Amino acid sequence: MLDDEVNAKKLEKLKGSLSKANALGISGLPEDIAKAALYLASEDGRYVTCVDLVVDGGRIWQYHEAS
Repeated sequence: MLDDEVNAKKLEKLKGSLSKANALGISGLPEDIAKAALYLASEDGRYVTCVDLVVDGGRIWQYHEAS
């Protein structure tokens, strides 16, 4: 088996594991982070200040402690 094929199989396994680790059930892509950054840098994000923009597919929700 070629290295590219082995790496592709490992990547698919990783994506499957990551998709199970968040609330949306999908694995994030670099484009998801890039779109959030572009939003903040754009005119649409001009009024957004002092906020943590979490782009994690809902993973942080798993660690939410009820008050």
